[in-house]
Amino acid sequence: MKRFGNYTAVLALACAAQVCSPVSCATTTGEQLALCKEAITTTFGQGTRVSMYGTKSYKGILTLKLKVTPENGSPVTLQCSEDAEAEQRVVLKNKEGETLVT
Repeated sequence: MKRFGNYTAVLALACAAQVCSPVSCATTTGEQLALCKEAITTTFGQGTRVSMYGTKSYKGILTLKLKVTPENGSPVTLQCSEDAEAEQRVVLKNKEGETLVT
């Protein structure tokens, strides 16, 4: 029984370290979506609709997959990720990987 208690303590400590790591705690999905929507409405206009259809995280960088429909335009698929260089900035890229807004 003592062995199980030690295992639980080590597991809890490992989980706490992972949750509080500065790389993984940069932003949540909701915060990132809000930053992306702000950049998109600045670029495409106030009447733009944004819907998220996927997320991915690689090396601590959270990337959102978005479908953006401008008010008087056709839908566009974009990827929105946080900029590792500066805080509170996002990068919008099209399907080909070309940067639209930084």
